[in-house]
Amino acid sequence: DRYTVYNSTTDPGTKQYDKTYKNFSIPGGQAGIEVTFVTHGFSISFQPNYRRQSFYYSTQSSWNDLTGSAALIIKNEVNNYLDYFEFPLFVKYDLLRGNWKPFVQLGAYYGIMTGASKSLKHYRTDVASGNTREYLAEEFTVGASDLYVASNYGLAGGLGISYDIGNIRLIFDATYRMGLNNITDKSERFSNDKLRGVGDAADDLKLNNITFSLGCLFPLRFLSSRYYEAAD
Repeated sequence: DRYTVYNSTTDPGTKQYDKTYKNFSIPGGQAGIEVTFVTHGFSISFQPNYRRQSFYYSTQSSWNDLTGSAALIIKNEVNNYLDYFEFPLFVKYDLLRGNWKPFVQLGAYYGIMTGASKSLKHYRTDVASGNTREYLAEEFTVGASDLYVASNYGLAGGLGISYDIGNIRLIFDATYRMGLNNITDKSERFSNDKLRGVGDAADDLKLNNITFSLGCLFPLRFLSSRYYEAAD
């Protein structure tokens, strides 16, 4: 759902204030641990982690003179950064046996926000003054934790492959996370004076992302104390 600070006096249904999002283009990061119970090709995996999720959007608006020509054009470019402690739980199934094990996984996650910020660049083109060149009028970063709700939860599914080297298992996977809740706090949408002053207001949105993970598992249980062979 779209929201904006501005309203058109001539075209209430205009889409010019809508944000333009760059989908799946801004990288984030994650680090965590994994605890996995394996039996007969199936695994239950708990993967608590700390992650930063980022997304970008831009907006452009104009004020027109009596002739309909633009007198002032403003554009915002906004990078959003959200930090979470996340608690995913996955069920995995190995498609093959042997050292190389491709697998599929399905699960769910719950994240608790630990912080958020917005970095905004505010551009202007003052046509009325005779200047037709765009210039950077303002650039700033603000804390944005109050603009978002404290949690983010959803479903996840993906593919991966593992490789056993002795007692160590290397894992690589690609997982799609689909957010189920609106992360924007509706009551705080227009509460930040700095953002509101340059025409920025958060849309209602859900976070979807693609995560690539590389991990290393060590066994906590052994078949033989003599040879320290990992139980699988």
